[in-house]
Amino acid sequence: MTIALKKTAAIAIAAGLTFAGSAGIAAQDAMAQENGPAVAKSTIDVAKKGSITLYKKADPESLGTPTGEEDTTVKGENLKDAGFTLYPVTNADLTTNAGLVAASKLTAGSAKLGTPFAEVKTDKDGKIVWSDLKVGVYLVKETSPVAGYSPAADFLVFVPMTKANAQAGGTEWMYDVVAYPKNYKQKEPKKSVVDSGKNVSQQVEYTIDTWAQTIDTDRQKRTIYRIEDTLDPKASTTEKDVQVLGNDFEPSDYKIKVEGQKVVVTFTEASVAKIKNGQQISVKITAKVNEMPANGILKNTAVQIENNPNNVQEEKKKPTNDVETRYAGIQFKKVSKERKPLEGAEFQVYGATDGQDCKAAVTNDKALQTTEGKSTFVSGQDGMVKIDGLHVNDGANNDPNTKNQWTKYCLVETKSPKGFELLSQPIEFTLLWKNAGTLQNIKVGDNDGEVVNLEDTTPFLPNTGGMGIAILILAGLGIIGGGAYVARRNSQAA
Repeated sequence: MTIALKKTAAIAIAAGLTFAGSAGIAAQDAMAQENGPAVAKSTIDVAKKGSITLYKKADPESLGTPTGEEDTTVKGENLKDAGFTLYPVTNADLTTNAGLVAASKLTAGSAKLGTPFAEVKTDKDGKIVWSDLKVGVYLVKETSPVAGYSPAADFLVFVPMTKANAQAGGTEWMYDVVAYPKNYKQKEPKKSVVDSGKNVSQQVEYTIDTWAQTIDTDRQKRTIYRIEDTLDPKASTTEKDVQVLGNDFEPSDYKIKVEGQKVVVTFTEASVAKIKNGQQISVKITAKVNEMPANGILKNTAVQIENNPNNVQEEKKKPTNDVETRYAGIQFKKVSKERKPLEGAEFQVYGATDGQDCKAAVTNDKALQTTEGKSTFVSGQDGMVKIDGLHVNDGANNDPNTKNQWTKYCLVETKSPKGFELLSQPIEFTLLWKNAGTLQNIKVGDNDGEVVNLEDTTPFLPNTGGMGIAILILAGLGIIGGGAYVARRNSQAA
């Protein structure tokens, strides 16, 4: 029994974060029974009150040596505003040797908890003190972790515990116990989008990068890992367009499910067990933008879901950043010089790269823009033309400072209304990030939002077979004939 209890004490030192706990006490009692007179009753003063002092350290540089006392070798950031709750354990008795042995077998999971003390948050030094505590066993639970940090493992504290038992064998009881629970900062999940040069009715690519939380693998468990993304109502994808990136997982390690706008990637229990602390897990979603989104902004957020490492069933959700794709458009009315609407004019839009002019852009078939499923836009009976869902020019890939592939657009009239001339040159325009969702007016002529067409100039030409051209022909023949007559007379005279 003594050997078993010594082993239990060593385990408890690691499990208790900074102190040996009841295992050390039980081991000491067993050694006393083996090496000297049996202890008839506990030497613990049950009337004496104790305390638990907690120092919360984030990303510790040094873990220190567990003693239950102040330890200046523990280095790390003092973490403020971490909330802890203290629970008395009701199925533990430290006043008898048998009770000590039974208590040494307790775990955070097997301890029965009484009415908790009110939650307390760490101060600027990362410190909490629970004082005036009765002799007994207590469970410390981090109930409100600081955002971005993993919760410390639940742990048991024995008040009192044997002083210096882990180092040299204890000779006295320590009623004021100090613990140093550790926390590790978690890398926040991130979402990005590649949408440069993509208009409505085309595809954008989302990547969701996540990192597994850091857990105490001896006392905490990883049981859940899931990535979810709810697409904008105007976008859609399919299961074949969702993939887990990298070579860490086989297709059998996860399940991809798409229901409406919701994309869910769930990792199996076996694959979750293989995930390492801090491991990067990424998912790529290719989505089609079916329609112009509300306000011209395609926006959504993904979520990384893991279990609370102290509760295998409780889910923790960490949202990513928002990502946006922004669209805008143009509108105008096709009119005659009398401002009458003209039906049937056809237009196309070409993209120009940075520093390129429209003359060069419109010769590149790859620069022809398609939006909302169309690449040719026709004026209606009212002369109106609306071209919406073009990617803004001054921003792309969720960054208002990253230029779109097409830094400006060129509107070209490809077919004029009957009886009217084509526009002589492309109309250049630029759509701005800040104006997403708006229709910018285009102007040719004196009035904003109107594009005037010149009437057909062919009537100014002589009509083939008409009087105008016949007179010119006869006049020309007369001149030629007259010249020949004069030349003949001059020849005869000579």
